[in-house]
Amino acid sequence: MNCVRNASALAYNCCPTTTCRSWGDYVCGSDGTTYSCQKSLDYWNCRRGSSVKAVHTGYCTAKPGQYAKCDLNECSSNDTQICGNDGKKYACKGFLDYMNCLYNSTVLPWQCCTRVPCSFYSRAVCGNDGKNYNCENDIKYWNCRNGTNITALHYGSCVAPPAIYAKCPAKPCPADSKPICGSNGKNYDCKEHMEWSSCLYNESVSVEYEGTCCPSSSCSSSSSAVCGTDRQTYQCLNATSYWNCRNGTSVKVAYYNKCNPAITAMVAKACADYKANNCSVSSRFCANNGNTYNGCSLVQAQCSKANGYPKVKYVGSCSWIDSLIG
Repeated sequence: MNCVRNASALAYNCCPTTTCRSWGDYVCGSDGTTYSCQKSLDYWNCRRGSSVKAVHTGYCTAKPGQYAKCDLNECSSNDTQICGNDGKKYACKGFLDYMNCLYNSTVLPWQCCTRVPCSFYSRAVCGNDGKNYNCENDIKYWNCRNGTNITALHYGSCVAPPAIYAKCPAKPCPADSKPICGSNGKNYDCKEHMEWSSCLYNESVSVEYEGTCCPSSSCSSSSSAVCGTDRQTYQCLNATSYWNCRNGTSVKVAYYNKCNPAITAMVAKACADYKANNCSVSSRFCANNGNTYNGCSLVQAQCSKANGYPKVKYVGSCSWIDSLIG
């Protein structure tokens, strides 16, 4: 017990000494002094005959003169906790006003926004304000905090500065839109998305065709021309696949060579013989590898890609010269 004389009352105030439990219980008093804990503040109020109140936990951080300038109005039992547009919670409106005075700030009452943590599986997103967010929950939180209506444009980091995103507003796909393939070989959900991407990347992209982009039709220098079952010549097998995709067809390879009406008819018969297991009556073909095939064996060799896709040179058996030089 520590008793001191109270000069005004000509008596002694006996104030119990207290020990704070830990060093993390600091409080800031309304006199601008940091106390070790609430009990320490109570003790010094008793010693001094003062009525200093705890303003907040932690160290006092405002300028000393501000504490004397600002009046602390304690919250009543009828007051409710409110949130400020700085993302912090305050015991009541009066305390928010006091803190604004103390720190010379202009924090406004705001709706309380709950920040839902991003899950382990969440993906970063780019907002239509050109800013990166850890996940879509982050966008919802900052929309609540700032009163905005930011939406996620795409997964991953933003690819351009915010000013570019402001210059290129994204447009939603109409309800009746169809996917398209751009002239750059990329797929887009709709024409509007393609135009937005073109603006964002400063590219000149046009609609190549409706639908998803088909596999490349490029052919290597060693690729062989093929004759399709539609009797059309294709530069290579890739070209056949490409145009099947483009046209929604299912053209197959009739034989590996440019289409020749006579050969096409003979190969068609050979295929019919092959399917009917009637190879003995099938016609003969001389291939570019110097081998003679009947219709069935030619179809088998081409389908199994044996001997480097044998091409039909002419109808009939190979001459002895062709057999030697291929």
